[in-house]
Amino acid sequence: MDFEKLSDRLKGFLQAAQTIALRDGNPQVTPEHFLKALLDDDQGLAAGLIGRAGGDAKTALARTDAALAKLPKVSGSGAQSPQMTPALARTLDQAEQMASKAGDSFVTVERALQALAMTREGGTAEILKDAGITPQSLNEAINDLRKGRTADSAGAEQQYDALKKYTRDLTEPPRRARSIPSSAATRKSAAPFRCSRAVRRTTPCSSASQASARRPSSKDSRNASSRAMCPRA
Repeated sequence: MDFEKLSDRLKGFLQAAQTIALRDGNPQVTPEHFLKALLDDDQGLAAGLIGRAGGDAKTALARTDAALAKLPKVSGSGAQSPQMTPALARTLDQAEQMASKAGDSFVTVERALQALAMTREGGTAEILKDAGITPQSLNEAINDLRKGRTADSAGAEQQYDALKKYTRDLTEPPRRARSIPSSAATRKSAAPFRCSRAVRRTTPCSSASQASARRPSSKDSRNASSRAMCPRA
C-alpha cells in the first residue's frame, strides 16, 4: 500500500481511527476503527454514500460501536500507540487496486468504504450488510456521486462536496417547497393592499357626496359639486 496515493481526507480518517483506538485502550487499529472514523465524519460523505446505496448509516454506526466494545483493551504501563492490523492494511491495498482499476490517481474515501464492504477480514462487511449495503449497491452509489469524474488529486472529495451544492438529489424529498411562495400566491396576497388603497381614495368622494346630499340645493349644483371633488381619471 502506497500511502502517498491516499487522498488528504482518507489520511485524516486513518489518523482518526488511530485516535479512536488509543482513546478506547485498543492495542491495534482495525477495520472497525476505520469504519467508525468514516461514520463519525461530520461532513457525512460515507453516511451519504450508504444512504444513496439504500442502507442505514445509523444502523451501521450502532453495529460498529457494538463490535468495538468487544475488542481487547490495554491500560496502564502496558498501553502503547496502537498499530495498524494486517487486515486493515490489506483492506486499504484492496481499495488502491479498485481505485487504479477505475482510473483514479488517488485512493479516496468511497473506495475505502467499498473495500470495507468487500473484505472477508474483520466484521465490517457483515456490519454494512446488516445496514442494507452490498458492494454492488455501493458501487452504483459511487458512480452516481462521481458523475464520471476520476480522483486526479489529493483533494478529490472536495469536488463531490461542490457537486452536492449545485445538483439536486432526486432521491431526497423537497424540503423547501412550502417556504417559497408561488407568483399566484404573491399576487393574491398583494390584492388586499390594492383594494385598501382604492377604498381610501374613494372615501372622501363618498363623504362629500353624502354631505352634498344633505344640503338643500338643486340637482345641477349636486352634480357639479360631485364632479369637482371626484374628477375623472
